[in-house]
Amino acid sequence: MSISTRGPRNIMVLDRNCVPVNSICDQLCIGTETKVIQRRFAITVDEIYSCVDAWVDTRICTEQDFIKLSVFSHEGEFDVSTTGITDYVFLSLLALGRLTHPEVTNASMLHAFGLESIITDCCFDIVSGNTHYEMSELHDIVFQEFSRHYGAVDKSSAKELLRWLKVDNDTIEEFDE
Repeated sequence: MSISTRGPRNIMVLDRNCVPVNSICDQLCIGTETKVIQRRFAITVDEIYSCVDAWVDTRICTEQDFIKLSVFSHEGEFDVSTTGITDYVFLSLLALGRLTHPEVTNASMLHAFGLESIITDCCFDIVSGNTHYEMSELHDIVFQEFSRHYGAVDKSSAKELLRWLKVDNDTIEEFDE
C-alpha cells in the first residue's frame, strides 16, 4: 500500500490503482461508509486508512480548524456528541482511532475512539500535573471545546472522567504516588 505523487501538481494517489487520496478522504468526510468506498474505488480498508494517514501527515492544523461538541453528564455517565467538525480534525481523529483500534473499520466508531483517546490523554496529563496536551494542536482544540461544555477540568474531575471512560482504577491511582 504505497502512496506517491503523480502529475504536474503532485497529486497523492494510491500506487496500485492511481486513486487520488483526496477522493477517498472526501468520501469519508461526507459520511460514505467504508464498504461503499471499497466498492467505488476497488480498494481495501487498509488502503482507505493509509490514505487518511497520508492526508493528515501532509497537512497542519490551522486557525480555522475546529470541533463543536455537545456534552451531557448525568449520574456518573456522560455523553459527547460532535455537532460540527472540520475535515482536518475529523480525519485526524480517524487516524488516531485507527492507531488505537486497528481492527475497527467503521469511521464513526474510529471517530469516537479518537475523541475518547484525546480526552483520556488530556485527563491523564491533568491528573499527573502537566499540560503536555497543549503541545498538540489537535488535543488542545478538542479538549478546549470539551471543557467549554463540561466545565473546567481539575485533578479531581479528571479522575472522575477517567473512571467514566473505564480506565483501570489502579492506573488512575498510580498518579497519586
